[in-house]
Amino acid sequence: MRTPTDEHLADQIVRLSLNGRINTPFRVGDYREHFPEVSEHHIRTVLANYELKGYMVRSRGMRPRFRRISRGLYEPI
Repeated sequence: MRTPTDEHLADQIVRLSLNGRINTPFRVGDYREHFPEVSEHHIRTVLANYELKGYMVRSRGMRPRFRRISRGLYEPI
């Protein structure tokens, strides 16, 4: 199975949440069964980078996918 790109992974996480397949708000552990080939560290990085104030949003102009609720806890936008 091919590992998704970071942007694609962010979109997949949003879809899982909006479709009710994971809890909302969510944490990295909520994805373990859905992305067994992706490390928890990488998922944390994707969540942080595609958050409203994340690196990919601020520096690269990508659209935000998540809003950070508290440390390690996010919801889809």
